[in-house]
Amino acid sequence: KSLKGGDDKRRTMLKQKLYLSKHTYDDERSESDSDEDDEGISEYEERDWIDEIVLGLGHHAVLSRRRITLCLDRLQNRTSIMCDSDVLALEMEKSINSFYNCGKCLVYIGEASLRRLPNNPRVVGFCSRLVLCLTQLFLEPNLDFYYYSRVYLRAGKSLIDPNRYADSILKATKNYRERHFPATSFLDEKCEYDRVTREVIENSVSFLRAPPHKDIQDLVWCMFTKDFVNTTSSRCGYGDIQTWWEIPVSPLDPLLFFYTCNVPEKELNAAWEIDERGQELWHNELCARYDLSLVLLLCAWQAPWSIERHHSFQKPFRDAVRTIFLCANRIRMPTDIVSQICKYLRRDWWPDDRVQCFSEECLEKQANKMLQQKLIHQITSISPKLKRAPRPFINCPSCSVASYCCNDHRQSDYRDGHKGACGNPPCKVPGQKEIELLNNVLCIQRQESGSPVLNDEVIQLIESMLDTSMDNDDYSDNGSWESVDTDEDEDDDQSESMTNVVHRFFEKECYRALDSNDD
Repeated sequence: KSLKGGDDKRRTMLKQKLYLSKHTYDDERSESDSDEDDEGISEYEERDWIDEIVLGLGHHAVLSRRRITLCLDRLQNRTSIMCDSDVLALEMEKSINSFYNCGKCLVYIGEASLRRLPNNPRVVGFCSRLVLCLTQLFLEPNLDFYYYSRVYLRAGKSLIDPNRYADSILKATKNYRERHFPATSFLDEKCEYDRVTREVIENSVSFLRAPPHKDIQDLVWCMFTKDFVNTTSSRCGYGDIQTWWEIPVSPLDPLLFFYTCNVPEKELNAAWEIDERGQELWHNELCARYDLSLVLLLCAWQAPWSIERHHSFQKPFRDAVRTIFLCANRIRMPTDIVSQICKYLRRDWWPDDRVQCFSEECLEKQANKMLQQKLIHQITSISPKLKRAPRPFINCPSCSVASYCCNDHRQSDYRDGHKGACGNPPCKVPGQKEIELLNNVLCIQRQESGSPVLNDEVIQLIESMLDTSMDNDDYSDNGSWESVDTDEDEDDDQSESMTNVVHRFFEKECYRALDSNDD
């Protein structure tokens, strides 16, 4: 049904692919050896007929999204005399319905796979490609649609971009306004639209700027939580998807701190990314650059309140700030003074419903419960009650980053691997060592003449942290800054890349402790 109204040629090609894949797979399997190696997955097993269905649905959804963008461009430019707004509005409405139908089919396939299929390499490969397909549905329409590939998907802020998590907090208000108040520049003031056409055009603009549906976000979260995704096959990690979809992120999400959900496997025999100087980055360098983005995320999270970061705070916090501004307005207090007062408010004074338990067992139970409630909703049309009752969470006393719903989960997670990461960056509140690292990174960027790595908002955040640390006498005159400012080491800093500085820092502070804990 999702392909109804599409191109007959593409439907015929999809049927041919299904027939060819099914019969070729059966013939090859009948001729295969009974002593086949279990570790290897043949090409015909990997490209099963269900893969062709997912590929066809994803490709059709991407074409529908491109069709909407093309119609809006024609409507805005009006290069053709025969451009009829009513015809284009009808075409956009059909494309939106087709896109939603394809998305629903993909979500149903993914949820059924998580409920019924076991966790084996073949199923993990299929779910990884399904995640890749869902990811590309909401990316730029000009991006080519890939399904069978092993190369990192470059669709926005990459894995080594240190700004990608911090921007979600530092630009929260700007992103909120762009998302909820889309521009109406597609409407021509000289042309008189009827009510239906105007609504279709406005809905199309909102559709292109809206985030993915909650069901799609929940499905991706469940797949990563239940370990049904291999980042090498999906060509992207959980943090990449959150960033490319422009979904607000926070350090309260435990999946951001799991390497298996964000960084490719260590056994990968190829470089996954290239840094600013053209240096190929392998597993250890990728982990170091990714940890730098987590450190900046925690720094932005600890920053005081401001108008630009207002929408990154929890709703009770925003309500309190709104009440303060209303009361100050009644007594005619200047806005600048009220803004300075609100900077002394802390996040932990109000409850936050985004807090999750860092225990993998608790996360898997929550994913299973979510899938069960969604299945009940599909059968009985009863609205799923996904909101849990508010309960106090226990913060880890050493790092103050990980949260747990009970002491048993805290102790079990501490034994399972949190022991080595606890208290080491990035799993800790940023302190003096992290500020020194950010200062070195900032100095390296200023010395290089290439494209900047840190944007203006992140640079302003780092400078404010440096000013605060100097005012609090956190840094004494013991020569801790001489590695950057003195002329003796100036040539070494210019020749050293940002990747080497970051990797050496995390290798000393974190990775050695993790290796010793594994041993």
